[in-house]
Amino acid sequence: IDRSPYQTRDEPPADWLQEVVASMRADGQLTSALVRRVGQRFELLAGHTRFMAAAELKWPTLRCDVAKCDNATAAKVVYLENA
Repeated sequence: IDRSPYQTRDEPPADWLQEVVASMRADGQLTSALVRRVGQRFELLAGHTRFMAAAELKWPTLRCDVAKCDNATAAKVVYLENA
């Protein structure tokens, strides 16, 4: 899974990331991330903090929904996720 080129937000604050890590450790992944296929890979549209928390937890997988969308829609999804 690759970071979206439309993602403008930097890394989340460390305390927020640790809260998400703790939540996912205690309760699992409650909501899916959103990706789209780009060639042979996936681009992360929504769920960047969940993705980073799962990596910190060393989870081998992250539950994702796959969207079929063009670049303009992908950019809009990323923007709205961070609004």
